[in-house]
Amino acid sequence: MRNAISSLCDQLLQSAPPRALSTLKRTILFDTNIVLDRWVFNDPSVVFFDELLNTGAWQSIGHRETLKELVDVISRAQFNLSTEKQSAIIKNWIEETVIVNGDLPTRRYCKDQDDDKFFALATLASPCLLLSKDKKVLKVKTKAAKLGITVLSIDEFRKKYGH
Repeated sequence: MRNAISSLCDQLLQSAPPRALSTLKRTILFDTNIVLDRWVFNDPSVVFFDELLNTGAWQSIGHRETLKELVDVISRAQFNLSTEKQSAIIKNWIEETVIVNGDLPTRRYCKDQDDDKFFALATLASPCLLLSKDKKVLKVKTKAAKLGITVLSIDEFRKKYGH
């Protein structure tokens, strides 16, 4: 299964439009739960991110490893998503995301090793805002700030940026 996911992600990323990170835009990294809220659960509390990214002041970043996690999660039986819906989610992600290439630094950032990929990616794009609902991720805000990463919940983002 993991090899199939890796292969699929490689194919998807090869078809992604090439885009470079802009130093003129703020950089945001959505953890997988936020992506699920946006495109699986259609949570009204995160709809404003579509508008925010469309203004051109912000850019969303991703990496092969974050895409692999997304593909793995949305293919789980508990979500009961059709192949078409999964494809639409992946297409949305690829269309709005600036893909950061290269290897991610291997380092422990938080207690949940699965979350380390998000911190590693955010360090590559520092300064970066990592938006998360994960309590383990939110717990390491101070440590992350020393690396140029601002970790915020949705409510904290709203308070700070007025959405």
